[in-house]
Amino acid sequence: MSDPAPAIRAVDLSKTFKVYRKPSGRLIEWLTLGRVRRHQAFEAVRGMSLEVRKGECLGVIGGNGCGKSTLLKILSGVLSPTGGTFEVRGRVFALIELGTGFNPHLTGSQNIDLASGLLGLDPAYVRARRDEIIEFAELEQFIDRPMRTYSSGMKARLSFSLYAFMEPDVLMIDEAFSVGDAAFREKSYALLERMISDEDRTVLFVSHSIGAIKRLAQRVVWIDSGEIRQIGDPVEVTGAYLESVGRRKGARRASFAPEAPVPGPEACFFLASGDDEPLRLAWAESQPGQGVLRAPAYEPLLLGAVVRKTFEGPAHAWIEVTDESGALAAQADTQRLGGEPLEHERGAELVIRWPWRQLGIGPGRYRVRLGLRPAGSDSRDGASWDAGSFEVVGSRRVDSTYHVILAPRVHERVHGR
Repeated sequence: MSDPAPAIRAVDLSKTFKVYRKPSGRLIEWLTLGRVRRHQAFEAVRGMSLEVRKGECLGVIGGNGCGKSTLLKILSGVLSPTGGTFEVRGRVFALIELGTGFNPHLTGSQNIDLASGLLGLDPAYVRARRDEIIEFAELEQFIDRPMRTYSSGMKARLSFSLYAFMEPDVLMIDEAFSVGDAAFREKSYALLERMISDEDRTVLFVSHSIGAIKRLAQRVVWIDSGEIRQIGDPVEVTGAYLESVGRRKGARRASFAPEAPVPGPEACFFLASGDDEPLRLAWAESQPGQGVLRAPAYEPLLLGAVVRKTFEGPAHAWIEVTDESGALAAQADTQRLGGEPLEHERGAELVIRWPWRQLGIGPGRYRVRLGLRPAGSDSRDGASWDAGSFEVVGSRRVDSTYHVILAPRVHERVHGR
């Protein structure tokens, strides 16, 4: 008989952060014992109440900055709430910051011992599962190398494998699969499905991937501006969320300034080698109309392309951006964003621009694949192209890339403009 008590219960949770314009503001408040105020209050979480049953997977969706990660950090004990109460029953593992507890100077094998020790696990318990962890992470050839030589994808695989095979009662995951390759993500999803259905584990899963949310979650909670907007059936909640995103993107597209000129060929990371190629140009912009081969990290960025429509009928445009490990870093699809189909005729040259929000991308090299497909089709039938790669440079302030949804702009190219 299953335990009727919920695995996770939160009642009226709230979290307020103090935001200082200058570092000296914190010192001034401390010296004046708070009599002089130098901060602004930011409510990241406001009045959240929810329950998660034992053996249930609850998906968490919402835009960047809406409070998803803050909620997970509270429930996992990383942050203390400003108000409200919560209870989590059983042993909790949280994959919030990949690589936490790993020492870059130690080998992968040594880091398994280190991380499991920090988690308070019995060494004998870990030794009995070590081979399974290493095999699942696909790191047999690298496990005795220092972790400073690991890619972000390798660290992700080791983190997830360690946490999953330690048999937690509650597993909390915050976009951990955004830095794993497609094959590993599929294997991880299958393992999570087995953990939930066969082993009665409870999973709290934050993701921008609506497909993954629908696949894994029995219920979904949509968070917006620090509050629960809707909770319930995955199809209904994700549908309402995507409809809202589409409306916002549509309003934002309507307010855009006139289109900037297409950058010159010397500033494009892809240039067609012949007149017959439907993908003509692809570029990255840091300023309107100014292509850059090396884009600055953590700054506003726009990806653009000129393509020739190769089939009749209305179409939708899509794009996928992956990092060096093959992890999905960004994606867009005009149909899934609620956009109107492109009604241009066959042979029309289209200029498509995808703005990338600030803080959405860290240093590294990123590969771009894009295409057009017939409206109403869920497949990638139509036309798709590998547009090559571009580089992002700068100091590494974070150790992962946020998986974001890009909002496209499309217009027909006339007389080469």
